[in-house]
Amino acid sequence: MARIPLADDGRIESRAFYTSYPALGAPSEALLVAVYSPDNPLPPLVREAVRMRIAVANDCLVCRGARLMPELGEAFYDNIGAFRDHPELYGPEIQAAVEFAELFATDHLAIDETHFAQLSTFFSDDQVAALGVSCAYFSAFGRLTRVMMLDHACPIEPPLKREPIAIPGFAA
Repeated sequence: MARIPLADDGRIESRAFYTSYPALGAPSEALLVAVYSPDNPLPPLVREAVRMRIAVANDCLVCRGARLMPELGEAFYDNIGAFRDHPELYGPEIQAAVEFAELFATDHLAIDETHFAQLSTFFSDDQVAALGVSCAYFSAFGRLTRVMMLDHACPIEPPLKREPIAIPGFAA
């Protein structure tokens, strides 16, 4: 149950929360759409790993349970908190992005030039910028959702009828 009264009109509470405040809700939804857009230069696999690591850091119940890319398998999701110990699941580019996301969510001032240098070996400048915006979205809205107790239902749904993806070096 949300911490503030929301319209009881059959919508999930997180949707009701954002649409109850249109001046804030519409831009919030636009950012959600941008982060999950095919135009986001961040590879979907990287985005999903980052989303899950921040969900664990934020203790967002819905996000921790969401499998937006189920073809990755449960091991991918279950071990994200210990990503450094599982190079068989997370290649070096995923580890670099997830380390950045972890620090972004837990100790953002510890991110330094070393991290950006590491990211630049795997990602373009546009992708690093998209990583930062994606981390900001996941961190901020995951925390807001948790604090407002909106995390028993979420407007993010897995894509419909998507073909499984092939990931070099990863067996789902």
